[in-house]
Amino acid sequence: MTATEEKTKDDDFQSCESFDTWGEFSIDEDEGVTTKWDAFEKLDGLKQYTKYKTEDNNLPTRILKLCVCILTFLLLTTCAVVSKTGLIYMTTQIRTLLDTPGNDVVGASAIWYWILWLCVSDCVPLLISLYRCFMIVLFRKTKWPSKSVFLSVALIETAHSVGLSIFVFQVLPNVGPLMGVLLMTAVALVPSIILTLFRAQRDGLRTGKTVIDVLAIGMQGSIFVWLYFYTANTEMIIWISASLVLISFGFWESVSDERFTTGVFGTISRAKQNLNSARYRTYTILNIWKICVSFGVMVYFGVTKYNLAIFFKPLSGLNNNVADESSTISHRDVYWSFFLQTISSFVGYIVAVFAVRTQIQIVGFTLPLVTSHLVSIVAVFLMSCLNTEDISHNFIHRIAVAGNECHPVGQFIGTFFISNYAWFSVFWFVSFLWIAGHIWFPNIEKLAKSSRIFCRPFYCNLLFAESLMLNRINDHILTDKFTAEEVMGSYLSLLSIDINKSQSFHDISSPLCDNHVTKGDKKPTKIFLCATMWHENENEMLNLLKSILRLDKDQSARRLAKTYFGKIDTDYYEFEAHILFDDAFEPTPEGDVINEFVVFFMDSLVKAIRNLNGVPVTELPFVKIPTPHGGRLEWTLPGDNRLTLHLKNKLFVRHRKRWSQVMYMYYLLAWKLKNEIQHDTPEHQHSIVQKTFILALDGDSNFRPRAVLQLVDLMKRDKKVGAACGRIHPIGTGPMVWYQKFEYATGHWFQKAAEHVFGCVLCSPGCFSLFRANAIMSPNVMSKYTVNATTPKEYLQCDQGEDRWLCTLMLKQGFRIEYCAASDAKTYSPESLHEFFNQRRRWMPSTIANNFDLIMDGKLFVAQNETFSWLYIAYQSALFCISLIAPSIVILLLTGACASAVPAFRRDKVYGIWKSLGLVGGPVVFYAIICLKAKREMQLQMASVLTVLYSIFMLLVGIGMTLVLSQSVFCAPGHFLVFSIMVPFVLAALAHPYEATCLPHMIWYWLSVPSMFVLLFIYAICNMHSVAWGTREKPQPEPEKEEPQIKSTQTKAPLFVKEGNAISDIDQLPAIQVHEKTEAVIKMGCDYAFQLMCCLYKTPDRDDIEEAAMQIRINQFEDRVDNLMHQLNIPLVERVETEATPKNQLKAKLSDVIAGSPRVKFVSPTAKPYERNNLLNPYWIEGKRLSGGELRVVSEEESVFWNELIEKYLKPLDKDDVQEAKVNALLVKLRNKSVIGLYTLNLLSIALIFFIQLNPAMQIPWILNTDMSFDVFGMVFLLFYIVVMFVQMIGMLYHRTGTFMYVIAATKIFPDKPKAMSAEKDLSHNALRYASELQNLASSSYFTNTRDPSSDYTRRHANKRAFQILNDKNRRLGSARYEDIFLQRITRLSRHANRGSVEELALSRGLSIQKDTAAAMWKRVSKKLSVKDKHRPEIDTRKEDVQYEF
Repeated sequence: MTATEEKTKDDDFQSCESFDTWGEFSIDEDEGVTTKWDAFEKLDGLKQYTKYKTEDNNLPTRILKLCVCILTFLLLTTCAVVSKTGLIYMTTQIRTLLDTPGNDVVGASAIWYWILWLCVSDCVPLLISLYRCFMIVLFRKTKWPSKSVFLSVALIETAHSVGLSIFVFQVLPNVGPLMGVLLMTAVALVPSIILTLFRAQRDGLRTGKTVIDVLAIGMQGSIFVWLYFYTANTEMIIWISASLVLISFGFWESVSDERFTTGVFGTISRAKQNLNSARYRTYTILNIWKICVSFGVMVYFGVTKYNLAIFFKPLSGLNNNVADESSTISHRDVYWSFFLQTISSFVGYIVAVFAVRTQIQIVGFTLPLVTSHLVSIVAVFLMSCLNTEDISHNFIHRIAVAGNECHPVGQFIGTFFISNYAWFSVFWFVSFLWIAGHIWFPNIEKLAKSSRIFCRPFYCNLLFAESLMLNRINDHILTDKFTAEEVMGSYLSLLSIDINKSQSFHDISSPLCDNHVTKGDKKPTKIFLCATMWHENENEMLNLLKSILRLDKDQSARRLAKTYFGKIDTDYYEFEAHILFDDAFEPTPEGDVINEFVVFFMDSLVKAIRNLNGVPVTELPFVKIPTPHGGRLEWTLPGDNRLTLHLKNKLFVRHRKRWSQVMYMYYLLAWKLKNEIQHDTPEHQHSIVQKTFILALDGDSNFRPRAVLQLVDLMKRDKKVGAACGRIHPIGTGPMVWYQKFEYATGHWFQKAAEHVFGCVLCSPGCFSLFRANAIMSPNVMSKYTVNATTPKEYLQCDQGEDRWLCTLMLKQGFRIEYCAASDAKTYSPESLHEFFNQRRRWMPSTIANNFDLIMDGKLFVAQNETFSWLYIAYQSALFCISLIAPSIVILLLTGACASAVPAFRRDKVYGIWKSLGLVGGPVVFYAIICLKAKREMQLQMASVLTVLYSIFMLLVGIGMTLVLSQSVFCAPGHFLVFSIMVPFVLAALAHPYEATCLPHMIWYWLSVPSMFVLLFIYAICNMHSVAWGTREKPQPEPEKEEPQIKSTQTKAPLFVKEGNAISDIDQLPAIQVHEKTEAVIKMGCDYAFQLMCCLYKTPDRDDIEEAAMQIRINQFEDRVDNLMHQLNIPLVERVETEATPKNQLKAKLSDVIAGSPRVKFVSPTAKPYERNNLLNPYWIEGKRLSGGELRVVSEEESVFWNELIEKYLKPLDKDDVQEAKVNALLVKLRNKSVIGLYTLNLLSIALIFFIQLNPAMQIPWILNTDMSFDVFGMVFLLFYIVVMFVQMIGMLYHRTGTFMYVIAATKIFPDKPKAMSAEKDLSHNALRYASELQNLASSSYFTNTRDPSSDYTRRHANKRAFQILNDKNRRLGSARYEDIFLQRITRLSRHANRGSVEELALSRGLSIQKDTAAAMWKRVSKKLSVKDKHRPEIDTRKEDVQYEF
């Protein structure tokens, strides 16, 4: 082959890979064939956004994070420098006053003034910490420490406070400002010793780190050597040594390794764990004690060092005009110094926490704190070198004259750094950086709590930067420990896993952050996607399936990058998808078959793969497995992840969503998970369960992989989070969807955010929520979730709102439910008012029942759940009470608005308000009667009519109110009410810019207020006795009328089906039935025992028919047995050939026999029923749509599991008319009580408030205009609304801050540029992007030299070659895997990279790869394949034209 021919052939291959240049080809959805002429690209909006605007390349977010990093660095550096120099300034004043000649009473008073505010500055963080710890102890569940731990920590904290006070009151005023700054890094002697001991015990004495640790001890200990040379004052040596050593005791926690379990180190480790579990109670007491210690030391120094007689002298008499200007002091100087030093430390602490939580620790935490020390040294040094005579009396002057004689810079360096031996400070600083070296290597999850960031609950105001660095937790030595008894007593015991309590282990540890993976913790995060389906349409199914396929593609790319490129992916996960189909079968005379919705699902799966990957596909191989609950279908997706469709037969198991959830939770957790971990050690069992999650979905959910990972991040941050939900966006068309868009938006903006911040989210919706496995397996969760509803309350609470009921059970067990606004999901919402009312008819009574349960069991919630407090219970109680009288409030507000807006009512001062009340309330009373007397369909029709009328009424009232307000005085009560209502929503929209489009829907929301707050409430309460689902109901077919002719007859032992003059596919005939109507038939018989049919037509020979049919049945049975043995890998037994008639001759014989009697059907009176086994050969597996699937059977153990589960929980309840009548009577009775109670409550509210409004004595003047007045009810309502909205606004802003921090943490500032890095580094950083592109099934990857003119030739020939491939019927996507495509393309890529001058290869539009990177990529892949040959693709290396096997 010539070079030209080879190049042409190679270009042809490139063409088949690069037809993306011509756009994605249109694919006919019915035939799966590419339309040749329709080659123009068409992308839906979401696909277009994700293709050209990925999250990694979001330029505005990257710019925002860059600005945040710069601002954080500058802000924290400034705060640390101001805090340190402020402390130096305050201590300098003490030295200045002491050196003032003739230190009289005024000077002593000034000294007391300064040391008093220094002590207050030291106590400010302690007071804040005291408040925080006290509130947590008061409103959350906390523990007491052991006595020994408490006494030890109290002794350590006392030493730390005493040392800090000595350093501030005695050391800093005497050593001078510059030496004081240098000494601040010599406070790590005790941490250096502890670090060395722990590391030597763990790694040995001869390791390099241990040697450096010993050197660090020497450098920190060099302070004693320095003191020997620095001063001969024994008292000063003692004070300096004591202060530095005592201060260093307070930083012992950050260097204590928790992984030790024995000896002295184990004792320290267990003490630290005990302190962590009881820290808030411990520091509630210790903060008070430390404040007392600080003031006690201050008084001691005042008594011993200064004049005691003037301590009680009133400070207000302090003279501000002392003769010596160098000692001039004023209240303003003290207050400003204190204010700046305290505020800068507090703001710096907030910024430091922000930097760590957003994962910008290096830029926003470590570098600023290290830099601040150097900047402070330079600043104080320069000020010390200034000539004080040329400086005005200000801040710089006061530092410059303190303790040092000013000299030129060179002379000062020689005097200070050499004569005073200040060069020792280099040792202190270097060793300090080594001891706190863990701050350079953060390994913490996003949005970690402050208790996960710092050891002690707050910061030190006097040694701000140093305390933050030494107080930062070492992420690499921190573990979360659990005793074996705790593990055995929680969820592992529920799985019946035997754990020997006599095992010689003391505790079970697991890394607190998944970023740090040890050898014993290699199990990745496992997610079970579980969706429930019923009667979703094809479009809704497509939404869910596309979401699953996107997750499959993302997981495959992560797995390939990890497996072949060695990518360290902290977000790596594995998943399985399980979909439970309710009522999946429909009966036929021959047996149960899958219904039309299952067929829709299978077709939708093919269409979803086709649309997502852009490849022609007609079918995806599947496995059909009969099970005790019906059956299941399994697919292996292109990313090697499994999709399982569980088909529920309502004759075998209970239907509806709650029982589907019970099915998959028990199957996945009590069966699959148990089998996976039963042979592991308790440590591994705990680790696996902690990383297992269930993603609950609806059949129409639409989400992205990033949304799932955001929920997982939320779970990883706190192990007490039992569930997490995202932001749900309703989709659809029509006014009802518009209303729900604004309703969902405000509910998430205000209500869920406030619940998340002030307490806990009460409901995690089942359409998109992530549940923790061990939370579901906790006691009293699933055991109560599986109860049979027998009382009216259980029917409302358990069956009508299963998601809220499950969350209530988890909350009672102490788990927290959180809300992540950054995790978005979409779901179809009701588009008609009838469907919407039926949906809320289920939700509203369930919400009322669960909220009532929350209030009544408030004591239990507060005791069991640390996120609940009595304040939060009171908040929920207030909202609950308002929700019960919401109809009366809306009626009264509309009455007042109507009376003011309608001129006729406004002029009638006596009866105008009554007329308005009649106009507004009359239809409500009428509808209330309709809901009690009429059928539900009539109720819904009337609700539709009234909704339209009330919307018109609201529009007219709105116009009238606008005219009235425009003519009234500014700042009238009406203006203030409108302002208070509108402003929160506008601010919320501004805080959610991507959701601001929901704000215009507020118009329709406002128009629908009477319908949704009054009519819907009445409809839900009056129909609360109905337990029907109400949505997606399949219309029941009308019963067929009996024909005058003789009816068709079905037998259980059929032989054949006759259609016309020929037998249709006799091999697949499992049943026989007389379908045709005969004109003259006489039939007699006794059920199935004997049947005789006498016809007027000639019948064939009976013996011949029976003989041929029997032989066919025998052959069919043998074929099924052979197939089953083949599926079970059982060797086939060789049969002895007989002289029996061949199968094809039997068919012909039987056809010939009955061919002469085309209108006669004969049923054998002695035929036996065809034996079927629901676990081996149910009728549904023989359906036409399932004919291509591989048949498998469940194992005996799984069959036993299902049978036991069905028998205990899922077995359909026997129909009991008496019991049903009793339950219905109880439900009606509850409905009647509820109607009477709520109607009475609202009528009383209307009467009370209405007559208050009519009473002139109850009118109060308006604050802004005394000529105007309004009633007390209006004032109370306005105040309550303002308070609630203010609380929710605070919660929303706090939550939005957390969301902003998450976005910052998840954003990369600079995309990795291959040109700017080596090949290995390029591959390590961009492995996920390369793997994602190389696995693309749509053949969008093309390997050409982007600078080679021949690429134009490639593009010109792309069309022809691409069409040849796509039109080949044998190249359909069947068992194609992303991994196969990945390996084949990377093989091809390596060959292109090895050719001559090619320097850059284009993988896709906007993504290219360097030649060296391609070589490094192939090197890693080939190395991996050499270890695992079974993954090597079968590629003929002798051929250049390597084809992809679709």
